[in-house]
Amino acid sequence: KRLDLDDAAVRKMVKSLPQILGCSISDNLEPTLQWLQKRLDLDDAAVRKMVKSLPQILGCSISDNLEPTLQWLQKRLDLDD
Repeated sequence: KRLDLDDAAVRKMVKSLPQILGCSISDNLEPTLQWLQKRLDLDDAAVRKMVKSLPQILGCSISDNLEPTLQWLQKRLDLDD
């Protein structure tokens, strides 16, 4: 509901990442969405667009994948936090 995805988008997401059906909303999906939104300073529309284009991001670990990758990119591209 938070992402306001239509049935076609949800179907595409499940086809692309079937293991999402086994993820806990409160323990996995919601924390990842919150982290992405806060860390990247995104509004709901931008998070929705990101998840629709790359649903696999919801299956990534924040501490093991997302944060280290973002830190590497920031350092490599000399970007501010």
